[in-house]
Amino acid sequence: MAAMRTGIHEALSLLAQAGAFFGRHYLVIALFSAPAALQRFVAVGGGGVRFGPLASMAQGVIGELATVALRLGLLAWLVATIFRGVPRADASSRLTHFVEAHAPMLLASAGLLVLLTLLANGIPMALRSGLVEPERKSLLAWELAIKNLTIIPFVMVWMVLLARVAFGGFEPRNRAGRTTPGVRLGSNRQGGV
Repeated sequence: MAAMRTGIHEALSLLAQAGAFFGRHYLVIALFSAPAALQRFVAVGGGGVRFGPLASMAQGVIGELATVALRLGLLAWLVATIFRGVPRADASSRLTHFVEAHAPMLLASAGLLVLLTLLANGIPMALRSGLVEPERKSLLAWELAIKNLTIIPFVMVWMVLLARVAFGGFEPRNRAGRTTPGVRLGSNRQGGV
């Protein structure tokens, strides 16, 4: 039970560190996310009637490919930024050690991800349920635009930080507020972000 309590604390600490990173770097994150949010808003929010030729492009292959390219670009930037200074040698053994040493934190992180997914999808779904089609589509368009600017990039940050913990470079804070060997995320020393 104590191991799971520690794992939950580490998972919440990692979530808080992801939030701090997200806030510090939101301008860059938004540069990747805003075009994807616009694409989703235009593609879902009324199509050709509201947005003319832009809608057909956003709804088509070009819009989807642009969104994929932007997400991959954000992921590449996150990995390059967050993994700066992390040695690549012995990555496999470090990953194995991490999974063995932090199984409760991984389980708690997975639980938090499921909970946040249920909230991020369930609440908007309940809000849309009583609306007629045009209003439902409009609310869905806004929901997708907002998620593309907030939830989706935040989860990407969180998962890349989790991968960094797994491959070394820093550890989430323990119950006493100290890190185990490594550098706490947020410092710019020794490869921290």
